Amino acid sequence: MGFLNYVKVWSDVLEPRLDEKAAPSLGGVHLGKEEDIYSDPVEFFKRTLITKHMVEALENVADALMGRGGHKLVMLLSLFGGGKTHMLLTIYHAFRKPDALLNAKTEDNETRERLHRLAEELSKMGGVRVVVLDGYFSELAPTPVNPLKVPEGYRVQTIWGSLAHQLGRFDEVRENDEKLLAPPADVILKLLGNKPVLILVDELAHYVVGLKSTSDPGLQNYGDQVLSFVESLAKAIDLSRHPVVLIVSLPVEERGEGLEVEERYKSQLDVVKSLHKSVSRVESKRIVPVTSSDIASILKVRIFESIDHKAARAVSSSLAELYRAEENKEVFGDDVVRKAHLIENTYPFHPSYINTLVDIVDKHEGLQKTRDAIRITRKVIRKLVNAKSAAELVMPFHIDIEDREIRGILFSDVLYRQYDTILEDDVVERTKSYEKPELAKTIAKTILVKTFVYTGSIKQQLQLYPDKHEIIVSTFEPSMARALNLQPKDYLDALEWASNNLVYLLSESERYWFTQIVSPIGMVEMTAKTIDDHEALKKVEEYGWRLLTTSYKDVVSGSRKHKQGGEAAETPFNTGSSMVLVEPKPVDHDSRDYILVAVLSPIQSSDIEKVIYETTNGELRRYANTVYIIYPRDSNSVLQMIRDAKHLIACDIVSEELDSMYKDEDDREVMKKKLKRYCEGMEGVEGKLVRSILAGLNLVAYPSFDEKSHRNTYKFTNATMADTIIETATHALKSDNPPKLYDELDFSVLEYMLSQIGIELSEGNFAKTVSDIVDYFYSNPRLPMVREETIKQALIDGVKSLKIGVKRQDKIFFKKVYECRSRQDCNPPSIVEGEAPHSLEPSDLILPWRTALQEQLEGLGHVKEERVGGGIRRIWYAFYIDGSLVPVAEASKRPDLEVLHNSPLVRITEFIEEGVDVKLDNYEITALPGEEVTVTVLIERIGGFKGDLSLVATFGTLSSNALSISDESPSAKIDWRIKAPEEPGTYSYEVRVMNASGNVLKTSSLKIIVKPKGREAVKGVPPKDTKLSVIEVKVPVFNFKPLRIIDTKFSSNCEVEEAVLELEAEISGKKPRASLRLSSVSIDDVINIFPAIAQRYGIAVKSASYWIRLRPRNGDYIIAPEFTQEEAREIGDYMTYNVFEGG
Repeated sequence: MGFLNYVKVWSDVLEPRLDEKAAPSLGGVHLGKEEDIYSDPVEFFKRTLITKHMVEALENVADALMGRGGHKLVMLLSLFGGGKTHMLLTIYHAFRKPDALLNAKTEDNETRERLHRLAEELSKMGGVRVVVLDGYFSELAPTPVNPLKVPEGYRVQTIWGSLAHQLGRFDEVRENDEKLLAPPADVILKLLGNKPVLILVDELAHYVVGLKSTSDPGLQNYGDQVLSFVESLAKAIDLSRHPVVLIVSLPVEERGEGLEVEERYKSQLDVVKSLHKSVSRVESKRIVPVTSSDIASILKVRIFESIDHKAARAVSSSLAELYRAEENKEVFGDDVVRKAHLIENTYPFHPSYINTLVDIVDKHEGLQKTRDAIRITRKVIRKLVNAKSAAELVMPFHIDIEDREIRGILFSDVLYRQYDTILEDDVVERTKSYEKPELAKTIAKTILVKTFVYTGSIKQQLQLYPDKHEIIVSTFEPSMARALNLQPKDYLDALEWASNNLVYLLSESERYWFTQIVSPIGMVEMTAKTIDDHEALKKVEEYGWRLLTTSYKDVVSGSRKHKQGGEAAETPFNTGSSMVLVEPKPVDHDSRDYILVAVLSPIQSSDIEKVIYETTNGELRRYANTVYIIYPRDSNSVLQMIRDAKHLIACDIVSEELDSMYKDEDDREVMKKKLKRYCEGMEGVEGKLVRSILAGLNLVAYPSFDEKSHRNTYKFTNATMADTIIETATHALKSDNPPKLYDELDFSVLEYMLSQIGIELSEGNFAKTVSDIVDYFYSNPRLPMVREETIKQALIDGVKSLKIGVKRQDKIFFKKVYECRSRQDCNPPSIVEGEAPHSLEPSDLILPWRTALQEQLEGLGHVKEERVGGGIRRIWYAFYIDGSLVPVAEASKRPDLEVLHNSPLVRITEFIEEGVDVKLDNYEITALPGEEVTVTVLIERIGGFKGDLSLVATFGTLSSNALSISDESPSAKIDWRIKAPEEPGTYSYEVRVMNASGNVLKTSSLKIIVKPKGREAVKGVPPKDTKLSVIEVKVPVFNFKPLRIIDTKFSSNCEVEEAVLELEAEISGKKPRASLRLSSVSIDDVINIFPAIAQRYGIAVKSASYWIRLRPRNGDYIIAPEFTQEEAREIGDYMTYNVFEGG
């Protein structure tokens, strides 16, 4: 029966999510943030093996705290994954809950008895204060950047402050904490007091290295103070006459006179050595938490809740018998029986599984000893459980390199990545051609998993590779042999076949291993390791300059020499001034140009602001919106660039050495091609380098303004790789929400942007030069990044839409003037437009539309007349309002400039024959129903006309119906009295002048606008100047033109009390419906939201209706503007209004 019938697997092993939590943190447990299997002392010890070394360590701590001798300072030394934190947790839980110790597993009875005595002694101690300082947690190891805020009202910002705080004596080091000054040994000695204290320190190297790695001098200095504190703490504990113990974990191994430091700290080797030296100045006990010989026992305890030892003995005995059989000696070898007996101690693991796993985690570049041994084994066991495996033992080939997760763990490091190909080509595919394919694949898997960590060297490591006996012992699993009907001899035959047929499997002196073929690629990998980071970074910088403006495809496919004249796609950045920096620093730029600074390293917040806002002399940049930074999110991106650059440099070196590496000409040519494919092209090393640079520069920082703190700052956005660095930044700035970069801009968006900084263009009171407006965008971080030409085009758009005017010297560009030949022959377009210059000059003045209109009209109010044969030629300007011409001189008196703004401006050049002309002092009057009004009629002669005239009005009465024109009386005035109609509306009347024969010589028209009285809602368009208290528009059809008219007429002085949209569409047989109600919003909100929802469904909309009610924004009423005839037609049927009661 399989081993799963004789063991009980811990339930947590079956949860994949806990694989990555195989190593808990001390701080996480102390703060209650870890899983119960680590934070609950009973559950923790159930999964913990207490070795003799661990008991000895616990006894030492107990002796020291009870005043019976023992070392008061203990150092836990091992590299990553070496059991330091687990040892600290063992001590932590033992002193917090001593009786939980009895749940732990032990190696033998003697250790069990010692554990019992220890648990009993610890239970009697009581009163031991446990202090935890974990460099991964700011709550336990705060910093000035991430202080601990204590509810009692003080802040802790140092590690010594945390020690004092946890001891309840923070006041004694408050000043040292505030000044970031490490307390001396005597202060610490006093702080520790006279009661038993146990101080557990983990991840101190991570804490100090993090401080020393910053660019902040203050934090770097604090890092030095931490080193001083550690030394003072060790001295204080050594000098203390009271029971106190300090246990510190360090990521080092002492090897002779030197130190081996964890890979991740090698860049800060001096810092870690200084930390080790600080602790070592005082006599201490060194403990290596876990050794290779402990792995099997640890795995058994961590993976299995229980193991049937009878089954272990049975399997051990059965295999020993098989191994020693005479007919099998050639297969298994002479010394194999001893290994069979070891199974009793390693069960359910085969000893070869343990040896293979230890080799992997010990020699693998990317794995972490015990930590990854547990992680890999969890996955192995879980897979066997899920498959309901009948295996009697866990074998090396159960580390299944075909499994995606396990392969990812083992082959992800660049040293082993080629084994993916070997696995697929040899282990998976080629073994299919053997007569017993499953056996051949199992043998191949076993060899690969046992040898890949040696990276395929030949002579130098031959003795490390397994011989045929070890391979077969590591492959032979009884249940598999039975299932496939295999005999031991079959294993030898399969091994021989594999040796002869698998391309990557090598053998010599009956030892076997997989290799990554001795090739130039392997040489490149090895040579790359010898390349200095600084040299590699220079290569990255070189390619960064090329990629700044040149497409990566051209960089890779062309010469490696720097190309000149590369052009990026359309971009606002000045490509000549943009630059690449290895480290961040202020740049010498302060002009009206946008530049991009590509920084090849992660940047601190303070450095970002310096680059963006400061010049090289430390002054603030005037054009504060012009410098943008693209940089990597973290050091991993930079490390990838450096790795790729090292490989590219190595490619050049190896290429020059190919002749000496391969003496055979044919071999040499093959390898040259292989190297060329590996190094060049988009799929080669060079392609990887340019992609890692472009992809690694994945953040763009840009100028911004913080409204809360009211200061210039920055924001950042994610960047996605494009063809060039500048294109990458350009796309990122366009894609941010809201965008920082605008390629296109209409005037309404431009005006909105400027309004955010208090600049009003269309509705303002002051003129601005074009140069000033452009300047705002270069100098104000509140504004987006916009090209100068784009800004100018938006301003021209503003003139065309009559939102602004342009003044160039004495010329005004604003309303387009249409030509008419006479009053009767005048039909200008109903939609007015502005007349803009073809281009703008920096000195041009941008005028608000009212100013532009007033200044344009200043020279148009006069009437120019000249005598010509038979009459006069009169040139005058007028507004075409509701089908009538209103002279500019009269129109300019109107208080409502919006009507003039929306009405066509015309120039009438008319020839008036000899006779008379009739003028009115007012061509348009507003009145209440029934109100009496009077208009003055002026009759003037044209040319030498003389004679009697009669006058007739189509409505109302004239003060005189007859008059004479002569040299003595060339003109006359009469009064025209009219009683306004009772019904509100707009009415037109005429006065006609006729000669003695009754022929009409001249006619003039008067418009009377009768505004309503009362409170009831009136349907239709309100007469001009009516006081309105409420306006409603109900549109039952899919038509947003009325909404746009409402926006034009009322957005400046009304707000939306309520608005409702109802919409139904039909899409693929379904009928989605939308119903939206808005209240207390602006008209802009409605006009942005309602059409956007309708556009979402497009032609699928079957029905739509909306209703909107407006009220005055300020006061009780607004004055009704004038509606054009076209506007009245569009909205009249949908509009109702209430007249303000005051009339």
